[in-house]
Amino acid sequence: MHMAGSTQPENPTEQSAPLRIVALAVTDELEARLRTALPEHADVRICRTLGQLGALVMALQPAVILLEVMDGEGERLAPHARWLRETFPSTPIVACCALSGATAHDILTLAKAGVTDLALRGFDNIAGIIASAVHATSMESVAARVMRQLGPALPRRVRPVVEYCLANAKASITVDEIAAALGMPRKTLARQLAQAGLPSPKRLVAWGRVFIAAQMMQDQARSIDRIAQDLDFPSTAALRKLLRRLTGFSPQAVRECGGLDCVQAIFHHELLQARRGSRSEAA
Repeated sequence: MHMAGSTQPENPTEQSAPLRIVALAVTDELEARLRTALPEHADVRICRTLGQLGALVMALQPAVILLEVMDGEGERLAPHARWLRETFPSTPIVACCALSGATAHDILTLAKAGVTDLALRGFDNIAGIIASAVHATSMESVAARVMRQLGPALPRRVRPVVEYCLANAKASITVDEIAAALGMPRKTLARQLAQAGLPSPKRLVAWGRVFIAAQMMQDQARSIDRIAQDLDFPSTAALRKLLRRLTGFSPQAVRECGGLDCVQAIFHHELLQARRGSRSEAA
């Protein structure tokens, strides 16, 4: 967890689908601030007690969870934050604290429990902090994580191509759009990837969608139906089919074998096989 300040972005990230936020907002003042500051497409659900929070989070599987330090019945949230983190490990959790109400012990406990960000009421831009927390679990973040693992194994000239395909996978971009964004002809794009023993641009985009789905599957309480909906798949069956085609695994198997780490390992293995095949043909 880091203490976010005025350096956070002023505007929340644009999202095509409603941004679901479950907020434990005890005061009317904080609820009003949230509804005013967040974009119109945000789906903000307010609760006042721990019981309401648990029910809403399980039912909605939100993109962001926002907590005050204490609920409406006077119970402190810090001891319960760990359950939220364990149940939804890839979901950003933002703690909203007033300097007069939060103790150093509260803040330390929240940090140890895995709260993603801390917003100080009256000082920080809560909407901007929420946007930053969402970005940290976005396609761009997942792509960066994958690239850190694969970077040394990729020829330098194709790294920007791979990263762009992975980071923009949710939008289901076309090969022509990729080529235009990178400033190269479509045939050149395909040739560079083939020469490096890499999958086609279309297949890289498909892998990107599987990467972000695999990260979301690490949240044991997040249903496959909801993941398919959040990633704009036409159906749950379409997500299952793509996952099976690329990894050979079902969603449940991906959950059990480690989520994103598991899928990364499979992707890395495919790259190694492709590069060996490319070298064999060249020889």
